[in-house]
Amino acid sequence: MVSKLKPTPAEISSADESRGITLLDLAEVLDQHKIWVESGGESGTKADLCGVNLAHADLTGVNLQGAFLNKANFAAPTFPWAIFAAHP
Repeated sequence: MVSKLKPTPAEISSADESRGITLLDLAEVLDQHKIWVESGGESGTKADLCGVNLAHADLTGVNLQGAFLNKANFAAPTFPWAIFAAHP
């Protein structure tokens, strides 16, 4: 499943030290994380989005349970029905 993403590119912002990611790379990270969550960590890869600027990402329905999100920029993203949970 490729996650729905707005067509605007993610941007690097030196002011807040966020790092950019292409929407294609973000889709791959989210797809691998979905596999990781659904397999209980047996396959796929846990998402590492630390410091990533997600301000233009449409995270509708994305499960970010267990993902590394330290200093990720969530300024005005779209994420109705997204799942966020603390690390176990």
